[in-house]
Amino acid sequence: RRFKVHKLLLEGKASGLSVEQELRRINRGEGWSLEITTPDRDKVARAHASISTFADNLVYAPNRQYARMVIDETAAFPFGRYKDLTDTVTQAIKHFRDNGLLLRRTEKARADEEERHINHHPEPLYPTM
Repeated sequence: RRFKVHKLLLEGKASGLSVEQELRRINRGEGWSLEITTPDRDKVARAHASISTFADNLVYAPNRQYARMVIDETAAFPFGRYKDLTDTVTQAIKHFRDNGLLLRRTEKARADEEERHINHHPEPLYPTM
């Protein structure tokens, strides 16, 4: 409620499944969804896969204390003490990218070009009334 969550992603490993059941029980009817994810690679590989998203400046960090904590941990990854926030960020990026909610500049330009091509209606050969 506090963070006005739209969707909660839970990793379907270890305690994730029992956490899912409890969250569904406690928060039934709250207006947000819960999705179980199964990561297909390790944390380091997922972090490497998200580098281009950061390089294209597609990640926004608000001026908040928690954002500084996430940035610091992510900058130290994989050699830092903690890895959970970094893993959360990379999982979120993957989710957004997989669902077409986050496009790199080149992908956006290609999608815009395809849209123009699909919606282009050439002039008719003969006058129409």
